[in-house]
Amino acid sequence: MERDVPGDRVRLIVRGKCAICADVDGLELVVAVLEPGNWLHVSALAAGRRAPSSRVRAMAPTTLWSFDVTALRSLLEEDPRAGMAVMARAAKALGDYYGLLMKAIRRNLQEQWEGLAKQRRGPEHQAGPDSSAAPP
Repeated sequence: MERDVPGDRVRLIVRGKCAICADVDGLELVVAVLEPGNWLHVSALAAGRRAPSSRVRAMAPTTLWSFDVTALRSLLEEDPRAGMAVMARAAKALGDYYGLLMKAIRRNLQEQWEGLAKQRRGPEHQAGPDSSAAPP
């Protein structure tokens, strides 16, 4: 599934494993790994579309059940208690996604910063087998 898939469906993972990925500075970062019982594209229930920066990749043979958002919303409106439960789960999933995305971005930025710092220090400041010797 790619990110340009229309947001008119939500999907339930029945079997397998899916990675939720995000593009950060041109790199694809795995934000979360979801297993059976987890929903994909739940933001479509609240906002009419899912987060445009997310991408889903199957990590193993996977079976998904796909639900039309409009039909699912109608069912949830008929049973407000079920609707509240699903929306609470959707809100938690979105909060978890954005929290994990922020951690992935911080980790990526930290790695880039450390790489730049090593380049700036140059090879003479890098620890090596002779790092205990006094500088010339």
